[in-house]
Amino acid sequence: MTELTLVVIRLALWLLPALLGYMSMRAWRAGRSRVAAGLALAGLLCGVLAKPLPVGLVLLLIGLLAGWGGALRGANR
Repeated sequence: MTELTLVVIRLALWLLPALLGYMSMRAWRAGRSRVAAGLALAGLLCGVLAKPLPVGLVLLLIGLLAGWGGALRGANR
């Protein structure tokens, strides 16, 4: 594998916990608790797999917080 391939894979592993956290919080705020639990579990797994360890978990937390804010703005419309 080339170095560019490894960089792309690492970026995907770093962004996936944030994306799953965001979608999990949006699903939870919409009343879909089972979907939200599955997405949060997948985000936690991806956050643990991302190296270094704290980066993936912090990105998961950032995704959850971003989903919370986005859900609040969408509910006011």
